[in-house]
Amino acid sequence: MSKKKIYNKRLEKGKFYTVNRHPGLIVLKNDKKNIYIAVITGTSQHRHQTKLKHPTETKVKASFVNNRPVQGKRKHFGSRELVGMKIHHDDRITIKIIKRRKPIKLK
Repeated sequence: MSKKKIYNKRLEKGKFYTVNRHPGLIVLKNDKKNIYIAVITGTSQHRHQTKLKHPTETKVKASFVNNRPVQGKRKHFGSRELVGMKIHHDDRITIKIIKRRKPIKLK
């Protein structure tokens, strides 16, 4: 039987972490139940994404956000916070609408 992976750092709500190699903003967390819900962002537009009014980083021309949040366990999230990423004040309404939707569960 394999050993259980031990995570030293707890994730913080409102911070960006990698979620399966994509940057994601944690909007809801429950450390005891090991449930984390995040809104995934990206730099290229696809069918199920919405364009944000302002980019999340300074080096990027445009940022997009998935229309549904994702629900995962601690193993799906990276350990380090992504420094320099933030949601602009004008885009917070969009994030608030998206985080209320039914999340996609990660396997």
